[in-house]
Amino acid sequence: MRLAVRNVGTNYLAYGAAILSGLILTPITISAITKEGYGAWVFIASLTTLLRVLDFGISPTVIRYTAFHRGSGAADDIHALAPASFAVFLVLGLMSLLVGLVLAWFLPSMISLPADLEQPAQVACVIAVFTLATQAPLGLFGSLLKGAQRFDVLNAGTLVSIAVYFVLVVTVLTRHGTLPILATFALIATVVRLSYPLLYVRRELPGLRLSPRLVTGQSVRELLGFSGYTFFSHVAGKVLFSADVLVIGAVLGAKQVALYGVAARLFDLATSVAATGTDVMLPVQSELEGRGEQSRQRALTTTGIRAATCVAVLLALPMVVLPAWVLHAWLGSGFSASIAPLALLGATVPFTVITSVLGQFLIARGRPSLLAVSQIALAVANLALTILLLLETREIWTAAFATLVVQIAGALLLLPLLARREGMPYAAVVVSWGTPVAVGILAAVPTLVVARVLTDTDSLLVLAVVGAYWAAVFSALAWRLALTRGERTMVRGLARRGRATIPAAEV
Repeated sequence: MRLAVRNVGTNYLAYGAAILSGLILTPITISAITKEGYGAWVFIASLTTLLRVLDFGISPTVIRYTAFHRGSGAADDIHALAPASFAVFLVLGLMSLLVGLVLAWFLPSMISLPADLEQPAQVACVIAVFTLATQAPLGLFGSLLKGAQRFDVLNAGTLVSIAVYFVLVVTVLTRHGTLPILATFALIATVVRLSYPLLYVRRELPGLRLSPRLVTGQSVRELLGFSGYTFFSHVAGKVLFSADVLVIGAVLGAKQVALYGVAARLFDLATSVAATGTDVMLPVQSELEGRGEQSRQRALTTTGIRAATCVAVLLALPMVVLPAWVLHAWLGSGFSASIAPLALLGATVPFTVITSVLGQFLIARGRPSLLAVSQIALAVANLALTILLLLETREIWTAAFATLVVQIAGALLLLPLLARREGMPYAAVVVSWGTPVAVGILAAVPTLVVARVLTDTDSLLVLAVVGAYWAAVFSALAWRLALTRGERTMVRGLARRGRATIPAAEV
């Protein structure tokens, strides 16, 4: 449990650094490359995010099986899994590079760009695709360490890469603001982040070998047999959260992408922070599966939903109640069209928690097919609704509305019903999520709502004071009303002794 505490703590530290860096660098980047350039960069980032699905679900499969074999005491199976994964990753990296280069060639026809941005955007896209290709083979070592529950090592690499990227943008991009330079800085930061774990892999997995002679047809078939379903889940997840930007770019152009992109940036940060504590759950859940401890699996799942929802509500409600204040204090008055998308995406954040935690639960239980079917259905619904509304209204807020509607359906209906088939009570899921949400609404009335009524200022300092007051009130109420007695005891144990146990009968 002590290792889990360190993993969660360093996760929050890394995401906190990413948030701070993102908030500072976004206006600097927009100023350096213009709104149209930033819109093109957001579009390229969304394009490469979709290309990441070409890992065919290998990463979560490696994490799951590494942890499962650790739980069942079968270390030799981990050593057989790694060489097959590395071989598959090399092939997939080459595939993503080739597909990406084709997309870079056709980029100007995919999004409306000023003539002077077309070639720089193509060059930046090529660099971004090469960055993506490096993530396939190098990412294996990060997945192995996640399966070994060494998120702290990965987070250290993330912190170093954030520092490198921050320094490069502030010192160079502000004087030479071009898309290719920005893409090059992203490449450098990615290589730093992925290379750092190499220093620790041998220590955690001393028997690991990646010789081609160890790759067998059976190991590859076993790997792909499980990863095929996680691949479809991964594809659907990327479509669900990245298609909005691509559709807006194709229908409305780069400037509208930039306006939607700043709201989507805050949404991504909020969902990432809400999920950061639960990111460590997949290997823990899989190890419990290997041990046959299903009751602790269920307890960990409900605890994860409650804790992650508390974080999600803490971050989301200011975006819902004070969207104009947040945007104007951050970027100025030129982003009024982003207000409605930000409010809608903020409302979406708490619903993403259920799909994230229950998705990990289903993978750990060895049911990736259930997750794949549900994610594909949600992705298709979101894409269809987004296209329909955008073509009908040509308003960017409708894309955020489509995401909200589909997430509500997935979080409160589809995923809980699938998890119930694996022994997770539906009522336990809804109560674990609904209690922190209700507490958040209660806490928002004397804090965020009152602030909105009393002032229309755009002051960043006043916003920070209101935010601190909101956080204090919500945290106090959430501690008493949202967490169970067993969870409060567990947190006290962690604070006092650095160790605690997961209650075995929380559901």
